[in-house]
Amino acid sequence: MHTITSNFENGKLTVFIERDIDHHNAMLLRREIDEEIGKYRPGLVILNFDAVEFIDSSAIGLIMGRYKLINNAGGELKIAVLNARCKKLIEISGITQLVKSL
Repeated sequence: MHTITSNFENGKLTVFIERDIDHHNAMLLRREIDEEIGKYRPGLVILNFDAVEFIDSSAIGLIMGRYKLINNAGGELKIAVLNARCKKLIEISGITQLVKSL
């Protein structure tokens, strides 16, 4: 079962996360996102949270891991379309110091 869809265009990979992120599915999400990054080697990755209603601390780890992966390859990671609850947790975590929101 897929938990993401993606679109790659002009060096930009947009990953649409299609389910909530918790400790039960974070590993599967990481694996699927990393496969897309490995396949396309994008300069910019956007994690789109439009379909995500809930995240827990495992989402912070997921974002940070993708940030390190992309940053080490000379690319950039951004996050987009966060609802108010998700945005608050992301901001409290301090991730927004490294990863910008669209």
